[in-house]
Amino acid sequence: MEVRKYEIKTYKLKEKIRIVMLSDLHESSFGKNNSSLLKKITNLNPDIVCLCGDILDKELIVPSTQMLIKNLAQSYPCFYAVGNHEMKGNISQTVKALFKEWKVIYMFLTLNFKSIK
Repeated sequence: MEVRKYEIKTYKLKEKIRIVMLSDLHESSFGKNNSSLLKKITNLNPDIVCLCGDILDKELIVPSTQMLIKNLAQSYPCFYAVGNHEMKGNISQTVKALFKEWKVIYMFLTLNFKSIK
C-alpha cells in the first residue's frame, strides 16, 4: 500500500480541501475488513474520498470491499467512478442500490471512440 501526497493550488477554491483517491484495488483486502486501509485513510483526515475505478472486479461486491466502501461512506462524502474492470463486469443493480443506500455518488462516463484516419 502506497500513499502519495500532492498539493494543487487553484484560485477556484477559497479553502484547502483534502481528497483521498483510491484506485485499482481490484477487491484486495488490507487487513481484516480492510482495517489497515481504513486506518490509513482516517489518519489522512480527508474531506472527501474518491474511489477512482477498478475497485471492483465482478458484478457483485465481495464482503471486504463492501465493508470498505460502506465504512468510508459513513465517515466521508464518497464518489465512485467506474474503471475498465467495472465496465467489463457491468456493475449489478444490487451494487448500485447499495451505493445509493450508502449515499455514494456513482459516476459513469460513456465514451464514444472513433478511429482517426
